[in-house]
Amino acid sequence: MMVMMKEKNNHLKDQKGFSLIEVLVATLIAAVAIGATMIIHANNLRQVSDTSELARAELVLVNMVSRMQVNNQELAANTYSGTWFAAAVTPPLCVGCTPAQIALLYDVPMWQSQAFEAGLIGARLRIAPVGAANAVWSVQMDWPAHAPANVVQRAPCVVVAANHCVSMLLRVGP
Repeated sequence: MMVMMKEKNNHLKDQKGFSLIEVLVATLIAAVAIGATMIIHANNLRQVSDTSELARAELVLVNMVSRMQVNNQELAANTYSGTWFAAAVTPPLCVGCTPAQIALLYDVPMWQSQAFEAGLIGARLRIAPVGAANAVWSVQMDWPAHAPANVVQRAPCVVVAANHCVSMLLRVGP
């Protein structure tokens, strides 16, 4: 009986660490866990970026709608109707300008500049009356999405699926 115990003890003394297969399996498990964590983190960063972009777009659009509300006589005259694109422009100082000049020479270039500076490259602003009474306007801004699968839209947007979109309805009058 003594001999058998000695053999077991000798066998345990011969094993001095992990085998290569155990190390490879542990490394594979760690790599899969780290890879999954990286994918989740990348998706979160993309969502944060899209949400930040949408928030910037809403601020720029709300600013333009506020300008239109202040200059409501030109809004009623349909001066703001049209389509504009974001651009690196500098709006001129408008001292003694008429309301129509303020609308087209200051407000629209200010939107173009703000959208460009907000990083909304390729952004388009469309302003159109809804109906014939010129009392309600559709003010919609859209811009190309980085990844069409991650398009973010705020209703009532109806645009191509590859664009982000922010839309507002503006009512004028009592």
